[in-house]
Amino acid sequence: MMLAEQSIILLLRPPLTCKLAWRCSNPVFEKMLTQLNHHFGRVKKFIGEGYGRVSKWAGDVDRLAGIGRRAFSAISPILDDFGVSTTQGVRAIKNYDQLRHGVMEADQYARGHAARIEGLL
Repeated sequence: MMLAEQSIILLLRPPLTCKLAWRCSNPVFEKMLTQLNHHFGRVKKFIGEGYGRVSKWAGDVDRLAGIGRRAFSAISPILDDFGVSTTQGVRAIKNYDQLRHGVMEADQYARGHAARIEGLL
């Protein structure tokens, strides 16, 4: 290997003993880290705010579904007395419960994945 190549490699490679000193002595690397940190913070904020809005909306839908479920359970005996079939209502409640369960599993998966990523940083 030529002397020029060795000197370039030594300049680019951080010393094994003190990586922090190398990082602080390289202004290009320091600026890149600062920009990366700034943009990572913006992405994290964007995702966090979006997650907050979606979870608030989902909570509102879930509360309304609970009200509908209680109303249906109160009206169901009356409808049965009149001979009206309630199978579609029961099926709708089951479908909602399955959808809710799937969303809750996806939420737990995403939270676990986010925690693993944060642990790496």
